[in-house]
Amino acid sequence: MKYQFEDFKEGEAWLVFRLDTQVKHQSVDIYMIMDLPSGIILAHAPVVDEILRANQAEALLQDGQALKWARPKRLILVKGDPAEEVIHTASTRAGMRFESIPASYVEDILAPVKESFGQQFFSPSS
Repeated sequence: MKYQFEDFKEGEAWLVFRLDTQVKHQSVDIYMIMDLPSGIILAHAPVVDEILRANQAEALLQDGQALKWARPKRLILVKGDPAEEVIHTASTRAGMRFESIPASYVEDILAPVKESFGQQFFSPSS
């Protein structure tokens, strides 16, 4: 199964995803929230040499809400992400249903973002 933007209704879901880069020889993960179905990036949080912390995950969700005025019903994350437990906890506290899905489900949605990111920044995953 592969998700497409049209598979979602307005206000239904956000996708949280992680891209990696390097800044001055230091690994940095960038967590982003994408609104579905619009594809708009609502918020981002850089994480340097460690896993996303609980306060960062909660701030990420708050930043997303600041742009949309409301949180969606569900939060989607790729299964096996290093911050899965932290994001799951933050989404539950925020009243969103958490879904962990295989990466292949969102490949088509994330491909343009990864391509654009990879053109601007060194990114092993992009």
